[in-house]
Order: sequence, then structure tokens, then C-alpha cells
Amino acid sequence: MEKGQAAAALNITETVRNNHILFVPAVFLTAFTIQREYAKPLTEGIDGLLVLLLILVTLLLGSALYASVSESFRKTYRHNLPFWFTVLGLFVFYDLITELYVVLNPDYFPSPYRIVTVLISDSGVIAKSVAHSLFLLAQGYFLGALAGLLTGVLAGSFSLSRYWLMPLIKLIGPIPATAWLPIAIVAFPTSFSAALFLIAVSVWFPVSVMTASGVMNVSSGVIEAGRILGAGRVRLALFVAFPAALPTIFTGLFMGLGSSFLTLVAAEMAGVKAGIGFYIVWARDYADYARIYASLIVASIIFFTIMTLLFKLRDKVLSWQKELIKW
Repeated sequence: MEKGQAAAALNITETVRNNHILFVPAVFLTAFTIQREYAKPLTEGIDGLLVLLLILVTLLLGSALYASVSESFRKTYRHNLPFWFTVLGLFVFYDLITELYVVLNPDYFPSPYRIVTVLISDSGVIAKSVAHSLFLLAQGYFLGALAGLLTGVLAGSFSLSRYWLMPLIKLIGPIPATAWLPIAIVAFPTSFSAALFLIAVSVWFPVSVMTASGVMNVSSGVIEAGRILGAGRVRLALFVAFPAALPTIFTGLFMGLGSSFLTLVAAEMAGVKAGIGFYIVWARDYADYARIYASLIVASIIFFTIMTLLFKLRDKVLSWQKELIKW
């Protein structure tokens, strides 16, 4: 029994030794963390950046250990190793020129320590801002996507609808949603409803165009098969053409999601008195760039997560096309 345990331990040690390159990021970040703690002046309270660095070191070390014993994970980890090592290098370089040697103006280029400190101290305000932004984004995106799907299916399925709707889509759609801001402010009773309209417009155009294109390009054989089975024009549009056009429709949904992110922040910066965009404007008015950087990091994480979830939904719905478009 003891011989077996010793052999297993020796095997793991040998595996780790053969894959020592996997531990380079963890060792590098550990060395930087130690050097930083010795070089920086003492601070009161909890050092948020130190906690973050220790968490990253733990994650990197755990990933390297797991990659040493898991061949499938090792391939993924080795593939991503240069990228993450470069990211860590840039992070360390930025910390050196802002925190330790102060090469850049700290008023405009805050150190990672200041940014993490803001994320901790303003966590409650940031959480409320994110919740408000997500609430506004969800409603605007839903309304815009629904209008785009309806417009696209009508324009793609029926010649009479296409005659009236396509010129409208081509003329109004390309106008940037934010250009409607002056009109939306006077046309809607509240800044929230005006922002809702702007987000819906930004989503409506790409979704309607791609839906109409997808429906019109459905194979005539598929449409004919539906007719043979007794489907009328409405059933053909909803239960034959629409499902067949889903790959193109999802492309429009992705395009609309990207546009909605831009419009959301612009609308909140222009008039809405809450949300991540309003938080950025508030920080800008006080020239508090640490808060601006912190809000940009939070917005990036939130938007990346939403986009990833939409891709997961697409892979679930269009499982046969899972490998065609990756995120």
C-alpha cells in the first residue's frame, strides 16, 4: 500500500517536473507580489490589490497543477499560456509605471491599487448602477428584438409587407440610434422611456434586416415542402421560413446586442440619472479617473458575460452549427 502511494506521488512529481513551463505565470506573479509588498509604502486596512493578486496566484497555481495531470486541460492551458502571460506582463508593467515609479500622471492613469480600492469601496453603488443598466438593457433589447423579428418576418414573407417596410428599414435603420436622442427627450415623458426607445431602435435595425434576409433566402424546396403538407402563408412564415432562417436571425441578434451596449451607455451618459453610464459621467465631472477605469472594467465583464450567454443559447438552439461560429 505504502509502495503504491509512493509510486503515485513520484509519478505526480515527475509529471509536474516535465510540465514546469505551466507554472511560469504563477511563479512570475508570485515574485511580483512579493516584490510589490516590499517596495510599496505601508497602507492602512485591507489591500484589495494584494487580495486580488493572491487569488490570481492561487488560480494560476491550481490550473497549472491540474494541467500537469489532465492531458485535455493541458492542451487548452498551453494554448492560452502565451496570452495570459502577456496580459500579466502588461499588468505588472502598468503597475510599475503608475504605483512604484509614477511615470504616468496618477490623476489620469490610476494604479491598479487605486482601481481595486474603488471597486471595493464603491461596490454598493456600482452594483445598483449595474442592476439599473441591466434592467434598462433587458427591456430595450427585448422590445427592439421583438419589433425586428416581426418586421423581418413580414418583410421577408409577404410581398406587400416588403413593398412598404423595406424602404422604411433602409431609410431609417442606418441612422445611429443616438442621433434620435434630441427627439426622444422631447417625445417621451421620462429619460428612462427615452433611453428605452433608443436601445430598441439600435436593436431593431440589424435584427429586422437579418431576419428579412434569412427568411427571403430560405430554400424554395423547403417552402414547397411546407405547401405540400398543407401549410398556409402565415404558417409557412412562422413554422417553416422562420426556423429555417434562425442562423441568420441569430447573427442579427448578436449585432443588435453590440449596438444596444453602445446605446445604453450613451443614453445613460446623456440623460438617465442612474446606471453605469451615469456613474461614468458622475466620475468624469469630479475628474475621478479611478472610478472611470473601475466602471469600464465592470461594464466589460458584464457585456462579455451577456454576449457569452447569447452564444450559449445559439449553440443550444442551433446545435448542428455549433462549430461554425465560436465566441
